[in-house]
Amino acid sequence: MATTTIDGKIYIWSKSGILQQTLIGHNGEILDINFFAHNSDINSNNSYKLISTGVDKTVKIWQVFNRYDHQAEEIDSLAISPNNPNTFAAANGAGQIEIWRNNYDGTQKRIRTLPGHLEAISQIKYSPDGSIIASASWDRTIKLWYSQTGELINTFKSYQDGINSIAFTPDGQTLISGSEDKTINIWNIAGKPKLIKTLAGHTDSIKVVTVSPNGELIASAGYDNTIKLWTIKGELLQTIAAHNLAITSLVFTADNQFLASGSWDNTVKIWWIKDAGKSSELLHTLSGHQDGVTTVSFNSDGTVLASGSGDRTIKLWNPKTGELIKTLRGHTSQINSLAFSNNDQSIISGESQQGLFWWNLDLDDLLNRGCDRLSDYLSTNPNVSSKDQKLCR
Repeated sequence: MATTTIDGKIYIWSKSGILQQTLIGHNGEILDINFFAHNSDINSNNSYKLISTGVDKTVKIWQVFNRYDHQAEEIDSLAISPNNPNTFAAANGAGQIEIWRNNYDGTQKRIRTLPGHLEAISQIKYSPDGSIIASASWDRTIKLWYSQTGELINTFKSYQDGINSIAFTPDGQTLISGSEDKTINIWNIAGKPKLIKTLAGHTDSIKVVTVSPNGELIASAGYDNTIKLWTIKGELLQTIAAHNLAITSLVFTADNQFLASGSWDNTVKIWWIKDAGKSSELLHTLSGHQDGVTTVSFNSDGTVLASGSGDRTIKLWNPKTGELIKTLRGHTSQINSLAFSNNDQSIISGESQQGLFWWNLDLDDLLNRGCDRLSDYLSTNPNVSSKDQKLCR
C-alpha cells in the first residue's frame, strides 16, 4: 500500500502496517500514484514500479523493492556468486545462511537455508570459483560450505573472541580472517584447514580484512582508525592513519591500484596504493552521509563506488573525481551490506529491519518500461503540457 503527503513524500507500507520505504523526490503535493508490476504480472512476487505525478509538474517512476518471503528479517552480510550472477547468499540475524536465486521473470526463490552458526554471522564470502561459501561468526568459528549442496565441509577456530571479517585469496587456497582480539589469521584451506600465521599490530578490534585482486596484498582496518597493508605472507608494509573513527569496510579496485575505506566518521576515502603497497596517497574524501559508513563496493571496472550507511541511504560516487552521482533512498534502517551484480546492472543490499533490497541500475530498461505504462496518461491528461505529452514518443 502507498500513501502520500502534502509535502511530497510517498510512504510504502506492508499489509501488516510496517513502513517499508519512504520515497522523497517531489517538490510539493502529489496528485496521483499508481502501481504497475515489473513484468506485467501484479502478483509476481510483489516486484513493482510506482508512477507518481505532482503539482511540481513532474512524473516520477519509482522502484518498490522485492520483499522476498522474509519481510522483517535482519540481513548482516551479502555475497553474490562469482560464476552464477543470478545466485546470492544472505546471512540473517538468526545466524543462518540463505541461498537465493533470481529468476528470469524478475521473481526470487530461496533455494536452501544453511544452519549457520550459534551466534550472529559477521560476514559471508564465496570462493573465487564459487564452489565454497565461507562464513565467520561471533561464535568464534569459521565454517566452509559447499555452495551447490549446502553441506558443511569444515569448522575451524583459533580466536579468543568473535570474528568480524574474512577474505579469500584469488586462488581460493588461502583464507584471511580478522577478529575482535586484534589479530589476523592466515589459513591454508586446501584440504584440512591449517593456521599458517597470526599477524599482530592493530591496537584495537579488527573490523575488516580484504585481499587485493592480484593476491599480493592484505589490507586490514578496525577500531584503531588505521589501515594496515601487509604482504600476502604477512610482512607489514605500512600503516595509514586513515580516519577519525572506526573503519568498517575496505575494497580494492580490480586493477589493484586503489583502495576505498568507509568509516563511522561518515566518510569514504579513496587511497592510491603505490610502491607495491609500501606507500599510499589520499586521493579523495567523500562526504555526504549523515551517519557512519558501514559498507563499500566498487563495480567491476572501478568506475562507480557504492557506499551504504547508518543514515539508511546508498550513495553512488565517481571515484575518479570524487563527485556524488546518485543517492538511493528507501531503506528503513541501517544498511549492513551491499554488492553489485556481476553485470553491474543492479545492487543488492541488506539492512537491519526489512531484509533485502534489489536496486535496478539499468536506466534505459527502467525508462522504456515506464513509458509503456505512461504513454496513455501523458497523451490524454489535460493537466499535462503539450511538451510533456511528447516525452515518451
